[in-house]
Amino acid sequence: MKIQKLIDPILKVLDPFIELQKILAVKGNNLLIGEHLIDFTDRRFHIISIGKTAAPLLSSLQRFFKENRIETKKMNAIILDHCESLTEEFTFLFQHLTGSHPIPSQKSFQATQELIDYLATINEEDICLFLISGGTSAILELPKETITLLEFEKRSQDLFERGLPIAELNRERIHLSQVKGGGLLNFLKCKNIYNLIVNDTPYEKDDWVGSGPTMSDRAISIHWDNRAKLKMRLEESIPEVLWLLEPQFNNWEEFYQLVKYQNQKMVGLLGEITLTLPKERGKGGRNTHYSAYLLDQMTKGRVKLRSFLSIATDGEDGSSDSAGAYWNDSDNINSELLESALKTFDSASFFSRQGGLISKFKSPTNLMDIRIYFV
Repeated sequence: MKIQKLIDPILKVLDPFIELQKILAVKGNNLLIGEHLIDFTDRRFHIISIGKTAAPLLSSLQRFFKENRIETKKMNAIILDHCESLTEEFTFLFQHLTGSHPIPSQKSFQATQELIDYLATINEEDICLFLISGGTSAILELPKETITLLEFEKRSQDLFERGLPIAELNRERIHLSQVKGGGLLNFLKCKNIYNLIVNDTPYEKDDWVGSGPTMSDRAISIHWDNRAKLKMRLEESIPEVLWLLEPQFNNWEEFYQLVKYQNQKMVGLLGEITLTLPKERGKGGRNTHYSAYLLDQMTKGRVKLRSFLSIATDGEDGSSDSAGAYWNDSDNINSELLESALKTFDSASFFSRQGGLISKFKSPTNLMDIRIYFV
């Protein structure tokens, strides 16, 4: 199998509706979220979807309601993402707010304030359902009043460039914000709060996705999707690949031993590589940069791989205007161009010229990155 032929089956299993059907059910006039029964017939129902995939997640929820004949025209919805326009169509009474990503800006502050103004209109007995996905940390933001805008922007940029692990990064972000770490609920008097979380972190049950804006004892949280669930779907869809959540090797020698022991020619990893980026850099993201690095190692004989693919499940790989990259050992590699791309972190431009750049796509979810090694 050629590695580029794996892209389509990967995209098919990203659909969050697959897992949504497992955590939602309808019983009479009640909605069952996990083990929690909600009667919303005589109460206002508010759905607030935040993150890079806010619109697709709301679309999945609307599909569930439609298939179960639940009326949505009287439901209110807010979409807060980083898109200027929407391709989805909704029957909800909805409002679209736009923040910025990957660095929060005045745009995020204004959108967050508009969301807070909306939350103030929600009554105590109403029902509020939050859909939280990756990217929320930048898209939803309101700095603490003691921090100047200039100071906030400088510290946010510094955090972004330091390449911190996600758990540490989120802890740092909470110190700067009015809405992170459960802070958003300080602006909401509603008693009936539910969270459906799409987890884009390495931790199977990380309540702090998006820096946890709605994490509180006041809210009931259900994990909608995570990489462990995605791994199971990938195993069913592409069984010829050995799928792993974490690298079960510390070096390439251990990797080859694992491949030999498992009698596998393809190994897939779900996770994200941490990069520390220079201030002056070209176009690229985690996936294109790592693909270029491995290609360089392969051409120098340090790594023995026939092919490699790395793709962002949210369809966007950093500043690359792509979703990732792939290469084959039979490709005619321009070594000088590759060396230059690695030095300047301009890997997306390299693959655009060389071939192997995966086009940016509108993804229905955001569940870390997928890397596949052909031995």
